[in-house]
Amino acid sequence: MSQWIVTPDKFLTDEESKKLRRMCEEAAIISKSKGNQMAVRNRLIIEMALGTGLRVSELANLKIDDIHIRKGQNSLTVNNGKGGKHRVVGFNNKLKTLIQEYLDYRKSMSSYLFASERGEKMTRFGVGRVFKTMAAKAGLDSNIQSTLYGIHTPPIFIRRPVTTCGWFKNSLVIPALPPQLYIVMC
Repeated sequence: MSQWIVTPDKFLTDEESKKLRRMCEEAAIISKSKGNQMAVRNRLIIEMALGTGLRVSELANLKIDDIHIRKGQNSLTVNNGKGGKHRVVGFNNKLKTLIQEYLDYRKSMSSYLFASERGEKMTRFGVGRVFKTMAAKAGLDSNIQSTLYGIHTPPIFIRRPVTTCGWFKNSLVIPALPPQLYIVMC
């Protein structure tokens, strides 16, 4: 079994991130006009990953009750994250608006935020497939497509830039991350 090595080409650039978001937005607009919910759901999956840095399993296990979007609230609770830990993750107003629009539009009765086409909870494999499909439609590099929330590779291409660059830009230090990686990723 080959080892997965973190290199700069495994991360989305700002331009690739914008391209992915733009494609998801266009697909969601077309989908809404046809009464289809899948592209709308897929857009929110991509936006939540890019906006919060959640892991694949955390996205799949997210319940509607874990989302806090009432007046003055922009957060979600991750229950049973890595190591069985719980944490609260904040997000911006744009993501809050997308979540509210999705909740108003969705028809599924599932308690999970992201339901499959059959109305059941999406698996982490299903979430990974959304990333690979959307990346291909956006015309992203095949090297990135192969690592996009892949099942056997860590979803580090999004999580690392979200966590590292956010901290780095705010002049904070992440002790577990070697300083030379700050330059590579930000």
